[in-house]
Amino acid sequence: MTSAAHRALLRTCLAADDEVESWLRAWEGLVDLDDVDGPTFELLPYLHTRLVGAGVPARDAGRIKGIYARAWYLDRREQPARRSHGAVLVRGLAMRSLAYGGQSVRSAADTAVLGADWSFADACADPAVVSRAIRSARQRPDEGFATPDPAYHLLDALLRGSGWHPDPSLVPLLDAGLLASLLDGPQWDLVVDEVRRCRWRAFVEPRLRLLASVGAPVPPPVAAAIAQQPAGLAARLVATGARGPGWQRRALRGAYGLYLADPGRAHGARAAVDYPVRNARLGLASLRRRRSARSTSP
Repeated sequence: MTSAAHRALLRTCLAADDEVESWLRAWEGLVDLDDVDGPTFELLPYLHTRLVGAGVPARDAGRIKGIYARAWYLDRREQPARRSHGAVLVRGLAMRSLAYGGQSVRSAADTAVLGADWSFADACADPAVVSRAIRSARQRPDEGFATPDPAYHLLDALLRGSGWHPDPSLVPLLDAGLLASLLDGPQWDLVVDEVRRCRWRAFVEPRLRLLASVGAPVPPPVAAAIAQQPAGLAARLVATGARGPGWQRRALRGAYGLYLADPGRAHGARAAVDYPVRNARLGLASLRRRRSARSTSP
């Protein structure tokens, strides 16, 4: 869950030039640079370039510039090894080329390879999405790799941190917000169609709402079209898993995998989730009763 300070930072990064200063001051009133968390620190290199581009000085511009300079140096030192990777990439270097103007403010080390083991295959009702993404890949000018259509990068960014893939990083949200400003009508149609095919509504819709709340240009018809899609079993499992510990998310993920493999076994998939969750709750209730009985006994 993003905090008020996180949302203000995202608003600052995504705002138009004439709105950057007001959101920056709101963010500065919520944070202390001596004690920022990891998700905030990751966005400070991009924040520096955004403020320079808008001509807005931060109150602690020196330190923010220093964080940017460190990120730039580390990136340049590792750049040759990264550019030698010839696979179809998502995130990292491809995202930098697409949405960050080639600037060293987005770690190119984030290099998930798009393939059969794509990390969201366990949440996808249509595995052919990987083939469609690869077929959409185009060579980036002056870069040593091909990369899928920006619509698939947007989907990947929206899925990160959603459902049973918790990720506190703000980088995927910033990726998605910047990509949203690049997509045209047919690409947004592709996003809506893939969400429908893969049954990703329960994963994507909350992230789109969050993006819209921090000023990302999410077209209202797109958000409405996704919201009208059936939620299905995934919505129930995601809602349950978001409140539970890691073992429960793993159980939910496995149950949804059973459902995707054979929708006719939906009852079995629900049972695979309901039984361990119900038994855990019963066990906790029994333990509380025993503790209460011991504390009240003479």
